[in-house]
Amino acid sequence: MEQLGDAAGRHIWDLYAGIGETTTMLLERGATVESVEVDGRAVRLGQGSSELPNVTRHLGRAEDLVDRMRPPHLVISNPPRTGMAPRVVDAVREAGPTRVVYVSCDPATLARDLKRLASGSSGPSFYLAGVRAFDLFPQTAHVETVAVLESMHP
Repeated sequence: MEQLGDAAGRHIWDLYAGIGETTTMLLERGATVESVEVDGRAVRLGQGSSELPNVTRHLGRAEDLVDRMRPPHLVISNPPRTGMAPRVVDAVREAGPTRVVYVSCDPATLARDLKRLASGSSGPSFYLAGVRAFDLFPQTAHVETVAVLESMHP
């Protein structure tokens, strides 16, 4: 959350949102949010936990919904181990947010998606402004990583 910066008055995409803890925190910080989650139960739990204004919770696959969403100022993405679908990466680039915070549980798919976000034929490119790894599961190969990307064309 802190890596997104000031959320007040900003429109933010919360991709792969789960039950919406991040969405709720963003709303409490004064943002408008469009969240996307494929698990219907998670979306229902998120809707039931907060009746905050300024949120649209989309149920479905991110790659099927991003083209219908309002362009964001900022994006936070916490995809499954498979990473972001290519269409989602393209949509983020085309939407032109100033910052993307990518939370990853797989270093290989994170590297792949960072490369896609840094280069491509559509929309502005991003550069890696910071990365931090968290060993949440000691003595295993699992690493949680938070990568912060900044637009090369703010």
